[in-house]
Amino acid sequence: MKYVWAAIAALLLIVLCVSAMPQAKLFGAAPNLLLIFVICWAMIRGQDEVLGVIVIAGFLRDFTTGDPVGTSVLALAPVALLATVREMRLVDNDFVPALGVVAIGTVLFELISALVIWLTGENVGWMTLIGFKLFPAMLINVIVTPIIYLPLRWVSGDLRSQAPRLGPTLGF
Repeated sequence: MKYVWAAIAALLLIVLCVSAMPQAKLFGAAPNLLLIFVICWAMIRGQDEVLGVIVIAGFLRDFTTGDPVGTSVLALAPVALLATVREMRLVDNDFVPALGVVAIGTVLFELISALVIWLTGENVGWMTLIGFKLFPAMLINVIVTPIIYLPLRWVSGDLRSQAPRLGPTLGF
């Protein structure tokens, strides 16, 4: 059932991204709500659950944007690897690492998407992408992250408090 809710949320975010976000540019870039959603899912729900969400969200995005089918799945794939930051527990919460993963994930998403489009024969302005679009896209995605992270965290609950614990609870 969690993947049904993820698919519904992804579809709503994709429709919002395609329809309204091009007019909501800040620093010359529109936030990629789907990418932020997938990263927040990975940071809150874990690496195992995000793999299904990547496939669902990626294909839904490609069907609505006209990108070659599979482009978004490839561009979102590094999120599964970046989600290992969650397991390192560098800080007490998942929000601060989520901001870093959003920043790195944005750069990787944009570069992989551009590479796939370039490999299909389309013209990609590499200098414009690298020089003028990557940093603003990364910045706006980091700024928008709390808008998606906090409700998703609230809906998901605190998974660590629900996890079974070994040790003192079992008398060891």
